[in-house]
Amino acid sequence: MRQRVVIALALSAEPDLIIADEPTSALDVSVQAQIIKVLKQLCESRGAAVMLVTHDMGVIAETATRMIVMNKGRIVETGTVGDIIKRPKEEYTIGLIDSIPSIRDETRRHDVPPAATQLVKVENLTRDFDLSPSFFDRLVKGSKRSVVKAVQDVSFGIRKGSTYGLVGESGSGKSTCARMLVGLIPPTSGRVLLEDEDIWESGSGTQKRRQRVQMIFQDPYASLNPRWRVGDIIAEPMRALKLVSGKREAEDRVADLLEKVRLDPIVMRKFPHEFSGGQRQRIAIARALSSQPEFIVCDEPTSALDVSVQAQVLDLMRGLQDEFGLTYLLISHNLAVVRQMADDVGVMHGGVLVEQGPVDEIFDAPKVEYTRMLLNSVPDISKVE
Repeated sequence: MRQRVVIALALSAEPDLIIADEPTSALDVSVQAQIIKVLKQLCESRGAAVMLVTHDMGVIAETATRMIVMNKGRIVETGTVGDIIKRPKEEYTIGLIDSIPSIRDETRRHDVPPAATQLVKVENLTRDFDLSPSFFDRLVKGSKRSVVKAVQDVSFGIRKGSTYGLVGESGSGKSTCARMLVGLIPPTSGRVLLEDEDIWESGSGTQKRRQRVQMIFQDPYASLNPRWRVGDIIAEPMRALKLVSGKREAEDRVADLLEKVRLDPIVMRKFPHEFSGGQRQRIAIARALSSQPEFIVCDEPTSALDVSVQAQVLDLMRGLQDEFGLTYLLISHNLAVVRQMADDVGVMHGGVLVEQGPVDEIFDAPKVEYTRMLLNSVPDISKVE
């Protein structure tokens, strides 16, 4: 809705040219489809031209007629959308297109046995937010109570060593579920079990949760402290949980983690502003790994990245999962990423888990109309002629 307000603001001066800089990168697929439709209607009804700046090739395929591919400040290729996507000439363009995950891609990372032990169980999880006016306003003005049911009776399990994808529109309750799983907000009712122990109930739950459960946030620019050096950012969980005995051991561990995420250990002396978005997200992954967790909640970890860097980060996450036996909860509005990464998937709508099961089963034969709508809203470069 905010993005529509920005579009209305841009239209207020009745411009001949609208420059849309990543107008859909942070939006779920259904809202993204609505924004694309609005941009198309503007071109037709007002005769306005739109220059769309985006890293999403699917959006270009659905919206644009001509495209320019840039690399390091130079134009490397230009032409019609159909010519460049179907018949790319430059190696850089070919690499970009090959990096795009497809919603039809059934390539599995590895097979997790269906009978594998469940590391995480969510049972009847509910979260209400009380937005009521103050007691005085209710008493004097007669205002009514207002309670938002953000998550309603959600239950699912995540097998050890697997990836569970959670998808749905903005406001569907995905991130609220994630915050309850990592301990940022308590549930109104229901349980979050880590190997059959309720992390919100047991006396030792807080310490266990902090070490064994970590989170990778969506925004690589806002999730790192700009005043701290990279080495201190990554070492903070180790020191807080007393996993290292001294400064030397902490530095050795940080250097090892940076190598794991394919960064030179020398970067521990730098500050976050000296890195690109993809490099910052690797630093965030290293920080998540520093407490030696078993379960990592990944909240839109690649939505702010271009397709080539996104592919590198996803490949890194798969490699780390195989190496350390990690279990992921992957929250994403990019259904192609979920298909590529997840073993199982749950679909949320209005705070309710409306459908769940193996990812291929849900994507190939969805039973719920809402799931079909989400899948049909995904921009697809294969539709380009």
